[in-house]
Amino acid sequence: MILLPIHLSKDFSPIVAKGQKISVGEIIAQKKDISKDDIIHLGDFGISPQSLKSSLKKNLGDKVQIGDSVAVKKKIFGGKKILSSVNGTISKIDEQNCDLYIKVESVVEVKPLISPVEGIVEICNNEQIVIKTAKNAISVKDALGKDAIGQLLYIKTLPLGLNESIEGKIIANEILDKVSLYKALGLGAIGIIAVELKELDFIEIQERDINAAIMLIDKEEFKKLEKINGKKVLCDVKGKAILIL
Repeated sequence: MILLPIHLSKDFSPIVAKGQKISVGEIIAQKKDISKDDIIHLGDFGISPQSLKSSLKKNLGDKVQIGDSVAVKKKIFGGKKILSSVNGTISKIDEQNCDLYIKVESVVEVKPLISPVEGIVEICNNEQIVIKTAKNAISVKDALGKDAIGQLLYIKTLPLGLNESIEGKIIANEILDKVSLYKALGLGAIGIIAVELKELDFIEIQERDINAAIMLIDKEEFKKLEKINGKKVLCDVKGKAILIL
């Protein structure tokens, strides 16, 4: 049995508990609800508390889109429409201050964190979930891209180790610079594992929509890779783990 730590980013919270038995693919953490409200100050448009109810075009809980009319300032001839500048849901109507709250809809879909192995939750807090499992696995700090299964190729020297032989393989190098990373991907590597990425960050990589697994791990965890060089591994991006098959 080994202890597999799964690190949580600050915007995720666990939904499992210590001692809980979990299976492969089970959701163990999800993104916190940190959405903000957009506030429309209807009083700025001349709407008073007395006329608020008759001026509103949307009710509590209604969905709104950008450009939707949420209220109308009535005049003798016609009226002035007050439009939403966001997509979201009417979350609060403050009648006293004539404020309309819209809970903004997130434009980025964030997938929940799933367990890459079956086992028992040994430690569970806001920083990590540690799973006691019989599966051989290596913990990953951060990951993006797509899952990859292939032979692990531990490369000590760059760029000499980057050639046609890495096609279809998952390569590991402790410190990888921008040129070497994109060269490796261009030569057909399906996975990259490193302790540090120099001259670039995950946001830049994510914007390129790379069809490979990119993983960052701790230095102590990285030392384990040399011992399994040549073995078949699974880079589990969602579960943030490297499984030895």
